[in-house]
Order: sequence, then structure tokens, then C-alpha cells
Amino acid sequence: MLDKLVPDIRKTAELVKEITASSEEQNTGASQINKAIQELDKIIQQNASASEELASASEELASQAEQLQSTIEFFKVDSQAARIASSRTSPAAQKVLPAARARMAASIRTTSDLKL
Repeated sequence: MLDKLVPDIRKTAELVKEITASSEEQNTGASQINKAIQELDKIIQQNASASEELASASEELASQAEQLQSTIEFFKVDSQAARIASSRTSPAAQKVLPAARARMAASIRTTSDLKL
């Protein structure tokens, strides 16, 4: 009877060893998976932080673009309003403007001819 049990006991011992080895291998795999998940979590947090910074920067740029647009609008002149304003210039002023421009151009040439 004992002779019949010994092979079964040995087989059971081998199965227990295999189960132990498989459990250790599974434990190692689970540890590696846990480490990988922790690294992924860290990277995800970094990406979330970076995307929040980018969103904030884009909002700031949009705000600055709106401010710049409104500043530019201040300097735009309606072409019809410009024509009306130029047509309201008196004839005497229209005669003086070309002469004033010529004098200014002459003075610029004279000034640029000076040698220091």
C-alpha cells in the first residue's frame, strides 16, 4: 500500500513545486504590471498638467489677440469718411500742402548732405 502512495506523493510534490514556480512567475508579472501602471499614471499626470498649461496659454493668447484687434480697429479709417474729410479741405490748404511737402523734402535732402 505504501508502495502505491509514494509515486502519488512524489507526483503531488512535483505539482506543488510547479504551482509554486507558476505563482512566483505570476507574482513577478503582477509586480511588473504594477510598476508599468505607476509609470503610466505619472506620465498621464504630467500630460494633464501640460495640457492645462497649454489651455491657459491659448486663452491668454486669444485674449491678447482680441485686445490687439480692438486696438487695430481704433486706427482703421473708413474710406468713405477719409474721402469726405479730404473733400472738406479748403482750396487754400490744398495749394499749401504740396508746397509744404516740397519744402520738407528739400530740407531733408539738405540735412542729409551735411557731413559730420
